[in-house]
Amino acid sequence: VNANGILGLSGGTLSGSGLLTVRGLFNWTGGTIGGSAVVTIATNGVLVLAGNNGSSYDLIGVLTNAGTVRLASGNLRLVGSCAGTPGQMINLPGALVDILSDVSIVRLCSTEFFINQGTVRKSGGTGFSYIYPTFNNTGTLDIRSGIVWLNGDYAPGATSVHRFAVGGYSPGTGYGQLQVSGTIIVVGQLDLMTTNSFVPSSGASFGIITASLRSGTFASVTGRSIGGGLSFNPTYSATGV
Repeated sequence: VNANGILGLSGGTLSGSGLLTVRGLFNWTGGTIGGSAVVTIATNGVLVLAGNNGSSYDLIGVLTNAGTVRLASGNLRLVGSCAGTPGQMINLPGALVDILSDVSIVRLCSTEFFINQGTVRKSGGTGFSYIYPTFNNTGTLDIRSGIVWLNGDYAPGATSVHRFAVGGYSPGTGYGQLQVSGTIIVVGQLDLMTTNSFVPSSGASFGIITASLRSGTFASVTGRSIGGGLSFNPTYSATGV
Protein backbone atom coordinates (compact mmCIF):
# COMPACT_ATOMS: atom_id res chain seq x y z
CA VAL A 1 0.00 0.00 0.00
CA ASN A 2 1.83 3.08 -1.24
CA ALA A 3 2.00 6.53 0.35
CA ASN A 4 -1.34 7.76 -1.06
CA GLY A 5 -3.04 4.40 -0.76
CA ILE A 6 -5.78 3.47 1.71
CA LEU A 7 -6.48 -0.08 2.85
CA GLY A 8 -9.65 -0.88 4.78
CA LEU A 9 -10.40 -4.05 6.75
CA SER A 10 -13.94 -4.16 8.14
CA GLY A 11 -14.71 -7.88 8.29
CA GLY A 12 -13.52 -11.37 7.52
CA THR A 13 -9.88 -12.40 7.75
CA LEU A 14 -6.83 -10.86 6.13
CA SER A 15 -4.67 -13.84 5.23
CA GLY A 16 -2.00 -15.02 2.80
CA SER A 17 1.61 -16.13 2.74
CA GLY A 18 3.23 -12.82 1.75
CA LEU A 19 4.33 -9.63 3.48
CA LEU A 20 1.90 -6.70 3.55
CA THR A 21 3.72 -3.34 3.84
CA VAL A 22 1.64 -0.21 4.47
CA ARG A 23 3.23 3.12 3.54
CA GLY A 24 -0.13 4.89 3.45
CA LEU A 25 -3.21 4.47 5.65
CA PHE A 26 -4.66 1.21 7.00
CA ASN A 27 -8.14 1.65 8.52
CA TRP A 28 -8.98 -1.42 10.62
CA THR A 29 -12.61 -1.27 11.73
CA GLY A 30 -13.41 -4.97 12.03
CA GLY A 31 -12.27 -8.45 11.11
CA THR A 32 -9.10 -10.38 11.86
CA ILE A 33 -5.47 -10.37 10.76
CA GLY A 34 -4.86 -14.09 10.27
CA GLY A 35 -2.04 -16.30 11.42
CA SER A 36 -0.29 -16.44 8.06
CA ALA A 37 -0.29 -12.66 7.60
CA VAL A 38 2.88 -10.65 8.25
CA VAL A 39 2.01 -6.94 8.36
CA THR A 40 4.51 -4.07 8.50
CA ILE A 41 3.54 -0.44 9.00
CA ALA A 42 6.34 1.48 7.29
CA THR A 43 8.02 4.64 8.63
CA ASN A 44 5.39 7.05 7.29
CA GLY A 45 2.51 4.56 7.41
CA VAL A 46 -0.44 4.78 9.79
CA LEU A 47 -2.68 2.03 11.19
CA VAL A 48 -5.89 3.24 12.85
CA LEU A 49 -8.07 0.91 14.93
CA ALA A 50 -11.43 2.67 15.16
CA GLY A 51 -15.06 1.67 14.91
CA ASN A 52 -15.06 -1.65 16.73
CA ASN A 53 -16.58 -0.38 19.96
CA GLY A 54 -17.06 -2.94 22.71
CA SER A 55 -15.20 -5.68 20.86
CA SER A 56 -11.64 -6.68 19.96
CA TYR A 57 -9.44 -6.61 16.89
CA ASP A 58 -7.79 -10.03 16.70
CA LEU A 59 -4.15 -10.13 15.60
CA ILE A 60 -3.15 -13.75 15.01
CA GLY A 61 -0.21 -12.95 12.76
CA VAL A 62 2.77 -10.67 13.29
CA LEU A 63 2.44 -6.87 13.27
CA THR A 64 5.64 -4.81 13.04
CA ASN A 65 5.30 -1.05 13.38
CA ALA A 66 7.88 1.41 12.09
CA GLY A 67 5.34 4.22 11.74
CA THR A 68 2.24 5.02 13.81
CA VAL A 69 -0.48 2.80 15.28
CA ARG A 70 -3.48 4.60 16.79
CA LEU A 71 -5.82 2.69 19.12
CA ALA A 72 -9.04 4.72 19.16
CA SER A 73 -11.87 2.30 19.98
CA GLY A 74 -12.07 -1.40 20.74
CA ASN A 75 -9.29 -3.52 22.22
CA LEU A 76 -6.40 -5.00 20.27
CA ARG A 77 -6.18 -8.72 21.11
CA LEU A 78 -2.99 -10.63 20.41
CA VAL A 79 -3.92 -14.22 19.66
CA GLY A 80 -1.26 -16.86 19.99
CA SER A 81 -1.48 -20.60 20.01
CA CYS A 82 -2.05 -21.85 23.52
CA ALA A 83 0.40 -24.63 22.56
CA GLY A 84 3.20 -22.09 22.53
CA THR A 85 3.21 -19.99 19.33
CA PRO A 86 2.86 -16.34 20.38
CA GLY A 87 0.91 -13.53 18.81
CA GLN A 88 3.36 -10.71 18.27
CA MET A 89 3.36 -6.94 18.11
CA ILE A 90 6.74 -5.27 17.61
CA ASN A 91 7.13 -1.48 17.90
CA LEU A 92 10.45 -0.48 16.35
CA PRO A 93 12.77 2.41 17.34
CA GLY A 94 11.24 5.74 16.30
CA ALA A 95 7.74 4.24 15.97
CA LEU A 96 4.67 5.21 18.00
CA VAL A 97 1.77 3.24 19.43
CA ASP A 98 -0.72 5.89 20.58
CA ILE A 99 -3.58 4.84 22.89
CA LEU A 100 -6.21 7.52 22.33
CA SER A 101 -8.80 6.38 24.87
CA ASP A 102 -9.40 3.85 27.64
CA VAL A 103 -8.79 0.85 25.39
CA SER A 104 -6.44 -2.04 26.06
CA ILE A 105 -4.07 -4.58 24.53
CA VAL A 106 -5.27 -7.99 25.63
CA ARG A 107 -4.40 -11.64 24.92
CA LEU A 108 -5.99 -15.05 24.37
CA CYS A 109 -3.42 -17.32 26.05
CA SER A 110 -0.29 -16.46 28.04
CA THR A 111 2.33 -16.76 25.29
CA GLU A 112 1.69 -13.46 23.50
CA PHE A 113 4.15 -10.59 23.76
CA PHE A 114 4.42 -6.90 22.95
CA ILE A 115 7.95 -5.66 22.22
CA ASN A 116 8.49 -1.90 22.49
CA GLN A 117 11.68 -0.30 21.19
CA GLY A 118 9.98 2.98 20.25
CA THR A 119 7.25 4.88 22.13
CA VAL A 120 4.02 3.61 23.65
CA ARG A 121 1.87 6.59 24.63
CA LYS A 122 -1.44 6.88 26.43
CA SER A 123 -2.61 10.28 25.27
CA GLY A 124 -6.33 10.06 26.00
CA GLY A 125 -8.86 8.64 28.40
CA THR A 126 -9.12 9.23 32.13
CA GLY A 127 -9.28 5.58 33.23
CA PHE A 128 -7.34 2.36 32.68
CA SER A 129 -5.62 0.97 29.62
CA TYR A 130 -4.59 -2.63 30.35
CA ILE A 131 -1.64 -4.39 28.71
CA TYR A 132 -1.95 -8.15 29.32
CA PRO A 133 0.68 -9.64 26.97
CA THR A 134 4.26 -9.76 28.24
CA PHE A 135 5.55 -6.19 27.80
CA ASN A 136 9.24 -6.14 26.85
CA ASN A 137 10.20 -2.48 26.99
CA THR A 138 13.54 -0.93 26.04
CA GLY A 139 11.95 2.24 24.65
CA THR A 140 9.65 4.92 26.09
CA LEU A 141 6.41 4.46 28.02
CA ASP A 142 4.73 7.87 27.88
CA ILE A 143 1.63 8.29 30.08
CA ARG A 144 -0.05 11.65 29.44
CA SER A 145 -3.44 10.87 31.01
CA GLY A 146 -5.09 8.07 32.95
CA ILE A 147 -3.48 4.81 34.04
CA VAL A 148 -1.51 2.14 32.21
CA TRP A 149 -1.81 -1.25 33.96
CA LEU A 150 0.71 -4.01 33.24
CA ASN A 151 0.07 -7.67 33.96
CA GLY A 152 2.63 -9.65 35.97
CA ASP A 153 6.22 -8.65 36.70
CA TYR A 154 7.80 -5.76 34.78
CA ALA A 155 11.55 -5.58 34.16
CA PRO A 156 12.25 -2.86 31.54
CA GLY A 157 15.65 -2.44 29.91
CA ALA A 158 18.31 -0.04 31.12
CA THR A 159 17.65 2.22 28.09
CA SER A 160 13.96 2.62 28.93
CA VAL A 161 12.34 6.00 29.58
CA HIS A 162 9.21 6.39 31.72
CA ARG A 163 7.46 9.73 31.11
CA PHE A 164 4.62 11.01 33.26
CA ALA A 165 2.50 14.11 32.67
CA VAL A 166 1.66 15.78 35.96
CA GLY A 167 -1.33 17.89 35.08
CA GLY A 168 -3.42 15.32 33.29
CA TYR A 169 -6.58 15.97 31.30
CA SER A 170 -7.30 19.09 33.39
CA PRO A 171 -4.93 20.95 35.71
CA GLY A 172 -3.84 18.55 38.45
CA THR A 173 -6.48 15.95 37.60
CA GLY A 174 -5.91 12.52 36.09
CA TYR A 175 -2.14 12.74 35.92
CA GLY A 176 -0.29 9.84 34.28
CA GLN A 177 0.16 6.72 36.39
CA LEU A 178 1.63 3.24 35.96
CA GLN A 179 0.29 0.26 37.88
CA VAL A 180 2.01 -3.14 37.82
CA SER A 181 0.24 -6.21 39.19
CA GLY A 182 3.53 -7.92 40.07
CA THR A 183 7.06 -6.74 40.83
CA ILE A 184 8.65 -3.77 39.07
CA ILE A 185 12.39 -3.21 38.63
CA VAL A 186 12.92 0.56 38.34
CA VAL A 187 15.73 1.44 35.91
CA GLY A 188 16.56 3.92 33.16
CA GLN A 189 15.30 7.47 32.93
CA LEU A 190 12.36 9.20 34.60
CA ASP A 191 10.97 12.11 32.58
CA LEU A 192 8.45 14.43 34.25
CA MET A 193 6.38 17.07 32.49
CA THR A 194 3.63 19.46 33.52
CA THR A 195 0.61 19.95 31.26
CA ASN A 196 -2.39 22.27 31.04
CA SER A 197 -0.43 25.09 32.70
CA PHE A 198 -0.56 23.18 35.97
CA VAL A 199 1.75 24.34 38.77
CA PRO A 200 1.67 22.10 41.85
CA SER A 201 1.82 23.55 45.32
CA SER A 202 4.90 23.11 47.47
CA GLY A 203 4.78 19.75 49.24
CA ALA A 204 2.31 18.16 46.81
CA SER A 205 2.90 14.48 46.03
CA PHE A 206 1.89 12.28 43.10
CA GLY A 207 1.90 8.49 43.19
CA ILE A 208 3.13 7.79 39.66
CA ILE A 209 4.07 4.10 40.05
CA THR A 210 2.47 1.40 42.16
CA ALA A 211 3.30 -2.32 42.19
CA SER A 212 3.14 -5.28 44.52
CA LEU A 213 6.89 -4.84 45.08
CA ARG A 214 9.52 -2.38 43.83
CA SER A 215 13.28 -2.66 43.54
CA GLY A 216 15.85 -0.32 41.96
CA THR A 217 15.85 3.42 41.30
CA PHE A 218 15.95 5.60 38.20
CA ALA A 219 19.44 6.31 36.90
CA SER A 220 18.49 9.85 35.81
CA VAL A 221 15.61 12.31 36.10
CA THR A 222 14.67 14.95 33.52
CA GLY A 223 12.00 17.63 33.89
CA ARG A 224 12.84 17.89 37.59
CA SER A 225 12.75 21.72 37.72
CA ILE A 226 9.31 23.27 37.16
CA GLY A 227 10.07 26.93 37.90
CA GLY A 228 8.99 29.20 40.71
CA GLY A 229 11.63 27.67 42.93
CA LEU A 230 9.88 24.28 42.76
CA SER A 231 11.25 20.96 41.61
CA PHE A 232 10.17 17.33 41.58
CA ASN A 233 12.01 15.01 43.96
CA PRO A 234 11.32 11.30 43.34
CA THR A 235 10.92 9.24 46.49
CA TYR A 236 10.74 5.46 46.63
CA SER A 237 8.73 3.06 48.74
CA ALA A 238 8.58 -0.72 48.90
CA THR A 239 5.69 -0.68 46.44
CA GLY A 240 6.16 2.36 44.25
CA VAL A 241 7.42 5.82 43.38
